[in-house]
Amino acid sequence: MRGAAAPAPVQCPAEQVVSRMRSNTELRQALLNGFLTRFRFADKRFQPSAKPDGQEPGGATALPDAAWRVVARQVMTLHEAYTGGGGTFGKESNPLHRHQAGYQFYYLPRNLFRVRHVLDSLPWQEGAGIGQLAGGRKGATDAGTLRVLDLGCGTGAFSLALLSSIVDGGGNGAAPAAMHIVLVDQGRALLDLAVANIRAFAALALPRLQLKLEPRPEGVEAYLASEPRRAQFGVVGAAMMLNEMALLASRRSSRRAVRFVTPLMRLPREGGLLMFVEPGTRKGYMNLMVLREQLGGWPILYPCPHGKPCPLWSSRVRRWCHATRPLPPAFVFDAELRQLGGLEFGMREINLAAFAVQQGHAGRPRAPFRKVQGARVVSGRLPGRTQKSKAKSPRGAEPAGALPDLVVLQCVAQGRLRESPAEALGPYPRGMWLAERGGRGRKGR
Repeated sequence: MRGAAAPAPVQCPAEQVVSRMRSNTELRQALLNGFLTRFRFADKRFQPSAKPDGQEPGGATALPDAAWRVVARQVMTLHEAYTGGGGTFGKESNPLHRHQAGYQFYYLPRNLFRVRHVLDSLPWQEGAGIGQLAGGRKGATDAGTLRVLDLGCGTGAFSLALLSSIVDGGGNGAAPAAMHIVLVDQGRALLDLAVANIRAFAALALPRLQLKLEPRPEGVEAYLASEPRRAQFGVVGAAMMLNEMALLASRRSSRRAVRFVTPLMRLPREGGLLMFVEPGTRKGYMNLMVLREQLGGWPILYPCPHGKPCPLWSSRVRRWCHATRPLPPAFVFDAELRQLGGLEFGMREINLAAFAVQQGHAGRPRAPFRKVQGARVVSGRLPGRTQKSKAKSPRGAEPAGALPDLVVLQCVAQGRLRESPAEALGPYPRGMWLAERGGRGRKGR
């Protein structure tokens, strides 16, 4: 009948769960409950467990099965957006804003895992740690307070990794007496979620820590343009932020990168840490190369054993510096996503690219960091030169049953690549630091 009102859509239970999730109330509580059961702090160790003791999958977060199916669909939507280039993540239509549940339960733990790997790989001095990055003059009101700037914070992975590192000892140093974390993100809902995550994590793991959170609902570049240009932060960093900004988009000039880095350089206090963690992709590596070029002269803490140009860099960028880390068999909420959500997609390992420097003049790092000697593995197993030459000539063919001549590339202190026999090196994953002096090997290609 003309003019009749359309019947109201009937929501299935899963859609009703999504409607409640949009307010983040149920989702926030689910994650907080998950933290209480999934992240143990026994003997100052960060131990994600497959499932809480004595509970079935799903019991930890108290979400109905229908909600896990919704979360699994959101994970797939985000995965398709990431693999499609991720260009939409820097816009107002950022799919992360609409799919926070998927991001929370799948990508947040992985990003936290990435940042923790880099923090654990920094060359801390013996007995030193994150607490030594706190500023303030003795007797001042901010003495002993660690000020942190978390750019493009999302749901808080970078800050959560800092807190978990402090729980584990953060280089075996004393924890800061207080923390003041400035969270910058253009999404108000994401900021609210990050604040809830960080507060719950700190209350569980560091109940005596005096924690102040300052959410700033604005874009990263707008914040950097408006922030007073004075050193004030002991730690400045971001997780998966440059990748979403599309800093190197072809339609923009390199001047944008300069406008981004120039005010950024003034924010870490003297001796402070500046650290960015990105996906271990070609794009992630190139974004970090922009930072490296602009920050030339600051002591590099990760990943390089030198301050010279990256030997892997080339105009074609066929190889790039990144690390590969295996995940535990059942990582945090993966069991629910598979069993209750039906998620078939999964990452057994994660790739990451990162760049960490200490604010200061050219030269060696200083407290709480130290200068170390060694090399970093920057490739998988590759055909060696001997094997290549044999392939060119039938006479040089290897006898049946012979092992291939494989090598692994290492980045060494001289700013070049070194080849080492893969069999002699052993099962070192890409990105592993080899704290050694010297060592034989051929000059890399």
